[in-house]
Amino acid sequence: MRQHPTRSRLTNTVPPVNTRRVTTFLSTVLGVLLVWSSIASGQACRGDCNQDCEVAVDDLVRLVVIALGNDVIDTCRAGDADGNGEIAIDDIVAAVTDALNGCECVPDSVCGDGQREGNEECDNGALCVGGPSAGTPCTEEGDCEGSGVCEGGTRPGTLCQISAECPEGRCVRCKAFGGDGCAANCTTESDVPVTLVAGVADPALLPGTSGLSFAGATSAQPVPLSGSLMLTVGKERDGRLPFVVQASSVQFPSVGLSPGACACVRGVPLQTCGGSVFESDGRQSPSCTPTFSGSVTCPASRACTFVHGPGNSGSGFVACQGSISVDVTITQDAGGSSGTPAAPILVLDGVGAAGSILAANSLAVGTSVGACTPAFCSDATPPERRGTPFTQLLTNGQACCAIVNANRTDDLVVGPECSEGTPLSCGSLTGATPSTSGLGLVGVTPVLNQPTIGDLCITTQLIAE
Repeated sequence: MRQHPTRSRLTNTVPPVNTRRVTTFLSTVLGVLLVWSSIASGQACRGDCNQDCEVAVDDLVRLVVIALGNDVIDTCRAGDADGNGEIAIDDIVAAVTDALNGCECVPDSVCGDGQREGNEECDNGALCVGGPSAGTPCTEEGDCEGSGVCEGGTRPGTLCQISAECPEGRCVRCKAFGGDGCAANCTTESDVPVTLVAGVADPALLPGTSGLSFAGATSAQPVPLSGSLMLTVGKERDGRLPFVVQASSVQFPSVGLSPGACACVRGVPLQTCGGSVFESDGRQSPSCTPTFSGSVTCPASRACTFVHGPGNSGSGFVACQGSISVDVTITQDAGGSSGTPAAPILVLDGVGAAGSILAANSLAVGTSVGACTPAFCSDATPPERRGTPFTQLLTNGQACCAIVNANRTDDLVVGPECSEGTPLSCGSLTGATPSTSGLGLVGVTPVLNQPTIGDLCITTQLIAE
């Protein structure tokens, strides 16, 4: 179950560090170290935050900052010497011991440099994201020009210039992807099938069943889903298990809608300008995917490239040790009578337990008048009838969407529309018989100015049998 010990909201800044508290804390650690100074080294470097086989003063300060509650443990997992998911005085003493006595380890491999090394099982290289070189092969950050994309933290997939724009994460320009047999963390992949619990509309989409719901100010249109998809899963490294969804594995039958319409939901191997999900202001990055409607021409400063990796419609990870934000809330001011909408505001908060999932998933919904036919939901459907792609953050926590000042009307509110997911253990995906039984992923996104409907919150439920 998810835990909300304080329900504190993650913001775009880390609270300022009290240097007096840091100094006092380090003095206490050094005092304890005098008692422990006979501890032998000869193991991997505890507290080696940047994994260069050396524990430096900067590493120790980082551990104290985490221990004092001014940063998150994900910025230095190597500091959790006893593996209990927190940084305490014993962990810092262990790191200081290795700083003074030295430690034996092999420098961590660089996943994405095209060379299998260290504990890597594979390394197929990486691709540039963000700038004019987006989509070209790379082996290090210096191979790529221009902007980057936030990885991890509270603004995943957002266009960035520096890591300070990616709270709790980092800004990357050279990024490894999965889906080609080698996962984003350079471990070998395997396929885990997911069969959906068929959606039930009664009249709204029932909890615990699969589908989409298009909720406006006065009505909601459920689109029940059935069928299957495939999770292509790597192996756990550093407490995380990466996966992708290959677009070709998304097999959802067409859905008859009332009155007299048909809908087809497809996985989209999404391409955007720079490969980002979100612009720096929080708006969704425009699609340049040639096989779907609404495709734009990208500027020279941001080349068109895949968001999730070539051929993939989704990408994400399972936090095997928990401690990630899993509740997604998106709010947008549609502008009311002014007709000028503001950028959506995305907030990630809450604290997920082990098995928490955060992913990005790209879909498109095409519609036609009349009864469903096999041809409408086939590869023969022309791009202009496939719908415009949109991307949601999927979680097995809670996802909520709200629109204020909707439909060009001041004070008119859509939502909040919320849905709740269900957890999954890493062991169930990597055991002898991998299974996603009981997994529930949910996502939301606001969509404005839809013909005849107006402003909508789209809620997605993907529930595994």
